[in-house]
Amino acid sequence: MVDDNFWPPPEVFLSLSDALQMTDCRARCAGVAVCNESGGPLKHCYQGQPVHFFFEFEILDDIGVPVGGLEFYDSSGTIIHGKNSLQYGAPLPGIARKGKRLRYHQVIHVEVGPGEYRFTVGLASTDEATYTGYGSGSLTHLDLRGRVHEHCRVMNLGPFVVGLDPSGKLLHHGMANLSGSSRLIAAESSAAHVRAPLLSPSVPHLIYVASYPRSGNVWIRNLIQHYFGRYVSSLYEEPGTVNLERNGDGSFRPMFVDYQVEFPPYTVRPVLVNGCGPLFSKNFRRYLTTLDEHFFLKTHELPYDHYWEGEAVVYVTRHPGAALWSYYNFLRDHMPDMSVGLTIEKVIKGQVLFGSWSEHVQRWLERGRSLGSRFVLLRYEHLSDEAGFCATVSKLTGASPLAVRRSLPEFDYWHHQAPQLYRSGKTDEWRQHFSEPQLALLRDIHGPTMDKLGYTLD
Repeated sequence: MVDDNFWPPPEVFLSLSDALQMTDCRARCAGVAVCNESGGPLKHCYQGQPVHFFFEFEILDDIGVPVGGLEFYDSSGTIIHGKNSLQYGAPLPGIARKGKRLRYHQVIHVEVGPGEYRFTVGLASTDEATYTGYGSGSLTHLDLRGRVHEHCRVMNLGPFVVGLDPSGKLLHHGMANLSGSSRLIAAESSAAHVRAPLLSPSVPHLIYVASYPRSGNVWIRNLIQHYFGRYVSSLYEEPGTVNLERNGDGSFRPMFVDYQVEFPPYTVRPVLVNGCGPLFSKNFRRYLTTLDEHFFLKTHELPYDHYWEGEAVVYVTRHPGAALWSYYNFLRDHMPDMSVGLTIEKVIKGQVLFGSWSEHVQRWLERGRSLGSRFVLLRYEHLSDEAGFCATVSKLTGASPLAVRRSLPEFDYWHHQAPQLYRSGKTDEWRQHFSEPQLALLRDIHGPTMDKLGYTLD
């Protein structure tokens, strides 16, 4: 039996190469291990067996009182069980400062049906009053809304397989209560550890800025253009800009235009024209990866079946309620041919251009697992951390931010410029427009994907 101070040796830890790590750049996961009672690696267990999960986070910037947790789900993506140190009533830890390492040991008695499971670990933070108030019972789960901030989530860990009890008997049918415990083993300086990079040092040349419509793609384009001096071209035509044109012989013109950077050194860079979708064959994509330049491209399409080594993806998600409400209004305002008979229910069901929000997200997450470090998952809700965003893009591309003279204008500026495009900067504004049946439909269709990404309707 592992003792209170046990920590697995390096060879027991899982490879994170196939996992998806989502971070706001204030914390990162440094390791995850699944062990048996003796501290050895565990991939197969039996019903009711205590499974020991060990996970460690490195704090990259000061956060509040840390909350570490774990959830696991079956092959369909349904979350079977999830619990964190706040829900376990673990003792109040101190504020986590930059440079610390937080080690968690969570034990779960897997009283679940036989099968294959995967799991997710995550780190969030809150303030001391909220932590103690929830523990004492003076605050409810609903009171936590807006008081807990997620910093890191590592998904697609595992798998581990649950089999029958050693006696050969099936202990139960369906799901049952999962007893267990959680505690923070240690918070120590990371100086003694070799810090692993968040992203691979390889430098891609063709970077797709991908999302379901109205999920923050335009905002990312603004950030990249402002802080990196790179224009993000669009796969689709955009009125008032230079778009791809077809010659009489079937060839295209122009493919590239010059873009002058707004800040010193005022470099002129070649960028793809908008509406360049017809160009994007495998060979053209490969050609772009051989050029000594970064090309950024907005897309709402589903992922390709194959990506070249020089291609990378920044994929942004947004709460489906906010994204679908915004998309509904966008279709009504800008695409009248598609707005005939349009209802919010049709948008929720995916009966619109680009289809279902859940399918879009799931397909891209699946592709992200094969792309590894060339895939970055961001949240719309975290884009206000512009410094963290710049650090993420810089690590992915090798490009350094410019010495800009001013920060990017706030949302009100963009709303004034284009009120139908930038409708609302309030993350929860959409809720007042949904009826209870519409919320129920949203949950029925998109609940499993929302659970995976930590989105709720609370």
